[in-house]
Amino acid sequence: MGLRNIDINWNFKNDNISVINKLKWTHILAEFYWIEESFWLTEDYLKEKMSLFVKQANLFELWNIFHSFWENSYTFVICLAESHFTLHSWPEDNYLTLDIFVCDYKKDNKEKAFDLFEKVAKFYNPKHIEKKIIYR
Repeated sequence: MGLRNIDINWNFKNDNISVINKLKWTHILAEFYWIEESFWLTEDYLKEKMSLFVKQANLFELWNIFHSFWENSYTFVICLAESHFTLHSWPEDNYLTLDIFVCDYKKDNKEKAFDLFEKVAKFYNPKHIEKKIIYR
């Protein structure tokens, strides 16, 4: 089966450019080092705490999913009305990554993202954090 020719319309409308320039998107990417104490927490406890932090930051949780791997490692995703919040852990390296992305066409949710980040960082209490903030 050969490749089909696809007709792509490259004529973009400029109507939405002013809207795009006003968007308020905040993306926080962080790495937490040396957090060994928190790897022994149960799935139910982590789900409860992270969902509480989302609510306290005035963000809206749509759903969540938690997947356990070997040796207490996990991936935890909370789908937010404003976008997402994820955690990925590597207990063998005492390491966890965090990803918080919030956006809204009507308002700037940057402070909510920072509030959620601070709550999660305080909960895990890492000895070292590397953080990158991207404004989109």
